[in-house]
Amino acid sequence: NNFGGHNVRHYNNIYGYVQSFCLAASAASGKNEQYPGYIDQYSGNACTINSKSVDGNWGMFACQTSQAAWPILGNNTIYVRNASFVNKVGLCNMAEKDFQSKY
Repeated sequence: NNFGGHNVRHYNNIYGYVQSFCLAASAASGKNEQYPGYIDQYSGNACTINSKSVDGNWGMFACQTSQAAWPILGNNTIYVRNASFVNKVGLCNMAEKDFQSKY
């Protein structure tokens, strides 16, 4: 979320034609960090990224922190406008397939 809050739940939503990120989780510090026990959730959503160019990440959060501080993720469907990015989009600078395999 971008309001500096915590425990925000996004589930079963449709996000149509966002310009860059489907998910942006951050704490009040503005460092895209969340605190264990106060994490956001992003599950069961469908999101279409409208940008002609995608930097590789459909979501933004502090990947370098402990997984206990990551948002809860699951069963999301991400669509991209440019078909050449389908196998490149993911999280934590990894393609989605690689991110899912690792985590």
